[in-house]
Amino acid sequence: VQAYFQHLEALRLREVTRQTIALYRRQLDDAQTRFDAGRVTKNDVLVVQVALRDAEQVLVRRDLEVDRTRWNLNQRIGGQIDASVELEDVALP
Repeated sequence: VQAYFQHLEALRLREVTRQTIALYRRQLDDAQTRFDAGRVTKNDVLVVQVALRDAEQVLVRRDLEVDRTRWNLNQRIGGQIDASVELEDVALP
């Protein structure tokens, strides 16, 4: 049961990270537009670029965590270690 919930958590965190990256990309587009219009400094654009790059690195770590928890779950249930897993969220009605 613990392996199931760890895998479900990893999947959810990866989705949140993807949403965060989408938000930073929109912010970067806005910051670049404002910079081109002379309303913000280059430093403001760089701050958003760094945040986006950090979030992209977090996504790589999240992907690795999903793989690790999937392997752990497969090992616990006796499946092939690299088989994909389709989970049903028992918390959803």
